[in-house]
Amino acid sequence: GIFCRISDSGPGVADDVRPRIFDPFFTTKDSDLGTGIGLSVSQGIARDHGGELRLEHADRGAVFTLWLPLQRSARTSDANLAPESNPPLKQEQVLIIDDEADIAELLADILISAGLATKWVSSGRQALQWLRNHECDMILSDIRMPDMDGAALWRELQRDYPALAERTAFVTGDTLSASISPFLQATGQPWLEKPFTPEQVLELIAALGD
Repeated sequence: GIFCRISDSGPGVADDVRPRIFDPFFTTKDSDLGTGIGLSVSQGIARDHGGELRLEHADRGAVFTLWLPLQRSARTSDANLAPESNPPLKQEQVLIIDDEADIAELLADILISAGLATKWVSSGRQALQWLRNHECDMILSDIRMPDMDGAALWRELQRDYPALAERTAFVTGDTLSASISPFLQATGQPWLEKPFTPEQVLELIAALGD
C-alpha cells in the first residue's frame, strides 16, 4: 500500500475537538469561513478506495496519515485493509424525495461521499409512509412529483414533523414557475436548482445543518 503523513506547525487539534474532527458539518471556523465538509469527504474518499485517513497524536501541530492499498478490494473487505480503522460514527441520514431515479442516485452519491446515509423515495406520499416507522435528520425534496408534490408534503411536514420541516430543503428544475417561485419564498427554506454541482449540494446540506 501507499502511506503518507502530512503535518503542519500550527496549534494542533484540541483534545475536545479530536473525536469530532471527521464528523460532517463539524467545524471550529466561523460559519462564513468553513462548512465542516472537507475532512469528512476526504475520509470518505479514502475509505471508498479501501484505505483510511486518520488524525495522529502529535506534540506539535496537526498530523494526518493517509493510507491507500495498491489494489482495491471489494468493499466488504475494506475494513480489513485499513490499519487501525476508526470505529464507525453515527451517520446523519438524509431522506431524498424525487421521482427521477437518476437525480436521486446522483444526490445519494454526493451525500454518501460526505459521510452521510441516505434513503430514497419517489413521492411525498411514500415519504410520509416511510416517516411513520423511521427517522431521518434532513430532507431533500423535489417539488413537482406525482402522488403528492413537494408543496403538499411541506404542509404535512409542518403539521406532523415541524422540527424536520426546519431541516428540509428543495431541489427543483422549475424555479421560474409562477407557482413554485412563490412557494419557495413562502417556506423560507434553502433550495437548489437543477442541474447542480456536488459543491452546491454540500453547501445546501451545510445550510440545513447550521
